[in-house]
Amino acid sequence: MITGLEIRAEVDDNDLKKLTSFLHKPYRLLINSTKITRIPNGLLQSLKELNCSGCTALTSIDAPKAENLNCQDCTTLTSIVAPNAKVLDLTFCSNLTDACIDKLPKKLTTLDLMGCRLTDACIDKLPKELTTLDLTGCSLTDACIDKLRRRIDIIVT
Repeated sequence: MITGLEIRAEVDDNDLKKLTSFLHKPYRLLINSTKITRIPNGLLQSLKELNCSGCTALTSIDAPKAENLNCQDCTTLTSIVAPNAKVLDLTFCSNLTDACIDKLPKKLTTLDLMGCRLTDACIDKLPKELTTLDLTGCSLTDACIDKLRRRIDIIVT
């Protein structure tokens, strides 16, 4: 049985649907295509690991079982639902804002928000379980960064 799939070609939504139609409850998906606007819901339901970095047309993700998500450079991503995520890389997801922080999973331990458009207002909404947080390139005040440093291991440049 195939438990994962890696697609490094420029495929569109229809291609992805065809390529994944034979998979039964896949565990892992790595896809890297600028043409993907959505990942089929049925496919997302069983994934434990999703790497969709570089899917610049992808707007939302609903992966209820995913524990590890890499959405780096998904520049049009505006919504992510992953209640079981422990590791989440949202580097350069420039359309994610403070509103998205409210919906982050409570069990999240590692979060990369490098290059996201965040303000100080989101900081108190970050998950309490975080141990590592990268805010490089975010427009946060020094006071906000100091407050976070007392709580978690934070990377800011």
